[in-house]
Amino acid sequence: MKQQYIVRDINDYQDLIDELLSHPQAPLLILLTGDLGAGKTTFVSQVAQALNTIDSPSSPTYAIANEYLLESGSSLYHLDCYRLDSAEEAFEAGLDQYISSSSWCFVEWPEVIRPLIDRPYLDIRFQTAEDQSRIISVIKE
Repeated sequence: MKQQYIVRDINDYQDLIDELLSHPQAPLLILLTGDLGAGKTTFVSQVAQALNTIDSPSSPTYAIANEYLLESGSSLYHLDCYRLDSAEEAFEAGLDQYISSSSWCFVEWPEVIRPLIDRPYLDIRFQTAEDQSRIISVIKE
């Protein structure tokens, strides 16, 4: 399955968010790929708001993992593996616990943690078009 979305402003994320929230396997593990500044963190922030987060989402680049508490009492995990060099390093940091959880989990720069994945996931790819809009491709793996 592959779907594409064009995002010209922040409101254009809504169709994709609605699709994710209504997915029969939600909550989901979602791998996010794309260049720096392509909109991955903005997207996670929008999903967190749609799920009624109590916390203010921010980039986990230096923390590696952020947990956002939701009004429902569950959590949303946002991981950034940009600074990790190997699956072993990710495992030692405890990231396997997040990606194996039954909570929403979004992973930026997921290449190094792919060997640790033990559940179905969606791969969402962000591209910046010449007009600065985003082309977002959703691929079910």
